[in-house]
Amino acid sequence: MSGRHAVIIPGGSYGPLAGLLAYVGETAARRGAHLELISWTPPPGRPLDERLPWVLGQVTTAVEAFLDTVVWR
Repeated sequence: MSGRHAVIIPGGSYGPLAGLLAYVGETAARRGAHLELISWTPPPGRPLDERLPWVLGQVTTAVEAFLDTVVWR
């Protein structure tokens, strides 16, 4: 596996391979990066500004799990 890694974090209304993030993932993959795609379904009925703590928890958990798999040299 290459030493390149990319964590793709989705927006509030779409997944990690939609819109401009599709280009980000494709570019990283073409450069040999391992992609870690984060997907989620935000809690319904909460305004976007109240979702921040939930989003931070999702991203933190995913990035920590990803970092546990990386071999540091």
